[in-house]
Amino acid sequence: MPRPQGFSLIELLVVLMIMALVLSLLGAPVQKIYTQQMAQQELRILRAQVKAIAVHAYTFDSDIEIIFEGSRLTAMEAKQIDDFELDLGNQQGISAVKPAGYSGRREQQQDDPFAIDDEHELSDSWKEEALSPLLNLEFEYIRFPAMNVIAMSTGRLTQDFIQVSIGSAGSIKDVNLRGLVFDEKWQAR
Repeated sequence: MPRPQGFSLIELLVVLMIMALVLSLLGAPVQKIYTQQMAQQELRILRAQVKAIAVHAYTFDSDIEIIFEGSRLTAMEAKQIDDFELDLGNQQGISAVKPAGYSGRREQQQDDPFAIDDEHELSDSWKEEALSPLLNLEFEYIRFPAMNVIAMSTGRLTQDFIQVSIGSAGSIKDVNLRGLVFDEKWQAR
């Protein structure tokens, strides 16, 4: 009786077990390399976005606050934050000047744009507009300690380095921001 051609079930199971063993041995190092590469990609994105924020601040001659917290980067114009704190001061009974025209109702403009308007609260839509970020990024492989950096209207940043925690192991890396922004020799004289 001739032997049937092909593999027996036992031979196939042995081959599958050997493949599973090899993949399990290689899986952890491959995953670690993948995580490191993704973290490096996110660091490149972080550096590019911080540079873009500094260029935006320089171009539009306005200070921009970059807020690092957890795995989130948020950029807001510093004026927006000051205006919102001004509104919070009014809600807490602190005497402050409200910007004219933000009462939430269409009224005639007063002659004095800095006049105090105690009759009307600021509308909720203005609060949302005042705190709408210029940029809001969420990272998956890198995390930041809670800190704020300001991109000044001169194109410079208030800090040269930020600390970043990479991957699940939490290795700390200093990211150099100094070379990202304008230097005096780049600015028009």
